[in-house]
Amino acid sequence: MRLRAFFFIPAIFLSCMISAGQTGKNSAKPNERFRVTTNLVMVNAVVTGPGGKLVTGLQQTDFAIFEDNVLQKIDFFEVDRVRQRRHDASTGAVAAGSQAKAPAVQVGHDDSNVLVLLLDYSTTVLANQKLVRDGARRFVEKTMDGRDPVAIFAFDSGLHTLQNLTMDRKLLLAALEYSGARGDAMAGERAALTEGSAREVRKQDDLTQQIANIRAASGSSARTPGQDLALSLIEARLDESRFAELRYQALKTALDDQQSRSALLAIQALAEALAPLPGRKNLVFLSQGFVVPPNVRRILDSTMAAALRSNTAIYSIDTRGLATAAPTGETTQLESISALQRGTRTRVVNGESQFDRAAVIGADQEESLLRFLSLSTGGLYMRNSNDLGRGLQAVDEDVHAQYWLAYAPTNKNMDGSFRSIRVEVHHPGLKVRARKGYYATP
Repeated sequence: MRLRAFFFIPAIFLSCMISAGQTGKNSAKPNERFRVTTNLVMVNAVVTGPGGKLVTGLQQTDFAIFEDNVLQKIDFFEVDRVRQRRHDASTGAVAAGSQAKAPAVQVGHDDSNVLVLLLDYSTTVLANQKLVRDGARRFVEKTMDGRDPVAIFAFDSGLHTLQNLTMDRKLLLAALEYSGARGDAMAGERAALTEGSAREVRKQDDLTQQIANIRAASGSSARTPGQDLALSLIEARLDESRFAELRYQALKTALDDQQSRSALLAIQALAEALAPLPGRKNLVFLSQGFVVPPNVRRILDSTMAAALRSNTAIYSIDTRGLATAAPTGETTQLESISALQRGTRTRVVNGESQFDRAAVIGADQEESLLRFLSLSTGGLYMRNSNDLGRGLQAVDEDVHAQYWLAYAPTNKNMDGSFRSIRVEVHHPGLKVRARKGYYATP
């Protein structure tokens, strides 16, 4: 039986009644009660092989769990039973003595896998919102089997509840009619600021080349008064262009601040709301992505902490559809800042220096944040497809290929600190995806 817990699993054994007829020096008094409590940490793991193919059929002895690099004893192990039920239904296999059609489970039941769709319409333009709605409709119509509850939320200027947890296809399909125009407005504003900044950079390159030409023309001899005047005018224009670029960047950062702060708080609110439900929760974030400025990093950290505490895996689906650009690398570290190394440009405009921009450059890819959220919580990041329904189907398959493991940590100190988790399998070539850790709170 699956253990009902979302973070720590209290295993309490009450009322150990000792028979009055027992004797011996270790015998307990009649009707004496014993209370034993232990904390189990639940970990949901997905195993993949070559090409990302899901691997099932493993046993408890195939796994090893480490907390802060210390090997732990696995006290509980189970495979996802919904996957087995679906297999039985597709093959007609029915357990002896059971009925061919089992009743649908209730929301929050041990056998259900909660799935929440968060439609980020603050970043997704109207053209791509149709991809989202069409993909979600196909998922509801073809993949849902009435076993797992689904909820739908949308985020544009605020967080909207389109449909609470339900297994009713009609209600879910009706909720998917919602659309919002904020994504187009934000995208247009951000594109204008990006183009303005790029225009100033091109101007600076041209002015820098003009300065180099004047200096080369004079050679080792003294420059003429005309050359000095031209040089002074060009350098003044160069300084003006640098300030203009910084203003564009400051406005863009303010826009990123507003957008990322609101979206992250929406994710955090949903993670906290899901916390009371048992087992792992699955949040599917359909978004074009956004940039997290340095001053929003603390909110990003608190959002990740909420997801880890509530045992919520975030699956990110990029709603931009097919893209020609190659994906960036892992984004847990900042990328190169060479694009901003333009001499001694360290002036400050609106409180933002080039060092601040250098800190942003690693996160200045919309897909970076999506990948980071997924990697840190044990979910998946999917991109580069116009069929978002296939992405949702991949999420469903991933959710029902997981292994449930639990262990009692050897470190009993519940001090609120972060404890890293690493899950391994004893088979070469296989990879394990699971959440990266938890906060040791009682």
